[in-house]
Amino acid sequence: MKVFFVGNQVCTKRGLDTTLFKNYFLANGCIITDNIVESDLVVAITCAFVDSYKSIALKMIENLKKLNNNIIVYGCLPEMAKHEFKIIFNGKFFTPKNKAKIESFFPNFKIKLDYIADAFEPDIFVMKPFNLKKINYPTNDRNNINFKKSFPILRISEGCNNACSYCLHPKSLGKLKSKPLDECIFDYKRIIACGYKRISIHANDPASYGLDIGLTYLDLLISLEENTPSSDIKWNLNDIHPKYLLKYNFDLIKFIEKGRIINIGVPIQSGSQKILKKMNRIYDIKKVVDILIKYKNINPDLLLSTHIIVGFPGETEDDFNDTLSFFKKVKINNVYIFKYSNNVGTPAEKFNCQVDEQIIVKRQNLLANELSKMGCKVELFG
Repeated sequence: MKVFFVGNQVCTKRGLDTTLFKNYFLANGCIITDNIVESDLVVAITCAFVDSYKSIALKMIENLKKLNNNIIVYGCLPEMAKHEFKIIFNGKFFTPKNKAKIESFFPNFKIKLDYIADAFEPDIFVMKPFNLKKINYPTNDRNNINFKKSFPILRISEGCNNACSYCLHPKSLGKLKSKPLDECIFDYKRIIACGYKRISIHANDPASYGLDIGLTYLDLLISLEENTPSSDIKWNLNDIHPKYLLKYNFDLIKFIEKGRIINIGVPIQSGSQKILKKMNRIYDIKKVVDILIKYKNINPDLLLSTHIIVGFPGETEDDFNDTLSFFKKVKINNVYIFKYSNNVGTPAEKFNCQVDEQIIVKRQNLLANELSKMGCKVELFG
């Protein structure tokens, strides 16, 4: 069987899944093709993180149906855009919270998904939107990003235990499922054995690691450190919920002082305490500021990144200015600015004081301009 993979702008985790699924098909004697016309099966990897991605994913599926009627859809789209998805597609699909469902589509396969080692190189080509005119879609197109020479991914868990009022991801991802510690160590050693020196420790909710298996994120980091053979191995800590930054503050300082941690992603989402409460993100933003300033003082070269949502329901000019003020206090290197999306089925959908779209766009652009003046690298989404 010849299998063709394609997708819209998916996240690193779904990129890892793509590599995992490719290895699954290869282990069962299939061929991965870059020509959809000659393929027997199309696997479409989808993202619906923001409205624009959702639209691209839906259009991609409609286009694919014109070229091949044997399609399996994977990713967050079926749960995060359930109504729209059902209108255009009535075929096979599965989501990140039930990845093993892929086995039910291929009952004659001898090798099960669990037997395939987790991927640590995300397949970057699926991050590009599908182009119907480009029939030969190269599987080695990494969009000028060579992950083999930069940042392999150590995936430590699946799912998310948080309940942000604006987010639909938990419906698609499911609850936290930590990878057993010995498997994390095994994967870590695999990555190092391949010659990598900089490793991203990644998951949807990484700092919740271990809460379901009697461990903590700190336990994981200590174990990784004990299995690190040299001082030139460096870590990127991705998507650390600020509440865990507060919890593990002094322990993380030790790794920063040692030079092990060189990059931390902390999605604060807003600089306004009022808005954070409405988002159901419970942490003291002033304490987060103090911690990040301390980290930068310890290592001025430490890279910090964050996510911001502008236009959350009830966000006033004062709230927006609180977010601006945050960046005037803390030197952040990379900022991802999202326009608020009113996701159907979330608590935030029913909040009063929805912000006008024109105001949201204005604030997003204003924040981007101000941050650029500060020397931040900025990316806009929505």
